[in-house]
Amino acid sequence: MEKFNLKWEKNEKYMLLEQLENHYDDALWKRTLELYQEALDKQPDNPEYLFSYGYLFEMKANRYLEEAASSYQKGLESKLITTEYSWISGKLHAQHIRVRAQLFENHKSVEYYKGQLKKAPKDPRNYCYLTQCYLKSDQISEAKKVIDAGLKLFSTYAELHYYNGEIQSRLGLHEKALHSWEKSVQLDPQFIDGRFSRAFLFTREKRYPEAAQEWRLIIHFMNEYGFDDDYPKHELQSIEKLIAEKN
Repeated sequence: MEKFNLKWEKNEKYMLLEQLENHYDDALWKRTLELYQEALDKQPDNPEYLFSYGYLFEMKANRYLEEAASSYQKGLESKLITTEYSWISGKLHAQHIRVRAQLFENHKSVEYYKGQLKKAPKDPRNYCYLTQCYLKSDQISEAKKVIDAGLKLFSTYAELHYYNGEIQSRLGLHEKALHSWEKSVQLDPQFIDGRFSRAFLFTREKRYPEAAQEWRLIIHFMNEYGFDDDYPKHELQSIEKLIAEKN
């Protein structure tokens, strides 16, 4: 009798998991999770149970990510985003693009920002957002077309030069990438992202003195604007150690 119950319990786990794949339900998810937890208590190193247990959490996580994407998009479509809440617009766009990528739904982001660009072609930010979508899905040639079009219209917009650097880097054109990132910082000294990209590229190419200089500039920026972040200092220390070892 005990063997029959164990066999039925095993079959129930698989059956419930299959049901969840076809139609998600919170109560069903909780029951299935409980069964796999019980199974793992008995066999904690069972690869099949571990796979299904992880898959259950992935399934739940995707539901939360879908809710997050919907929330971000609603925020972007709110009438208030153009008035007193304009300060959070950039964060909403960044997270919206990021979460769609995590859901393997870059195509939705691309279509959304194509629409935004069509509505407001004189807003340079829309070229940046669409470029980010293409970069998330490694569509470098499409990203380059968007950035080239943006730079023709807004040659002094710092963020466009930053993303141009990202594209050049993906294409292996490192000197052009470094130049674009430097130009982005020169055009907008408060837009520091290009400094980080330069520091990372110099480090990958083992150009340690140049990498160290970038980290010093980043640290100076952080101190000037009151950011409490030890990460740049740790990176500089690591680079300086490599320089000392090389010498």
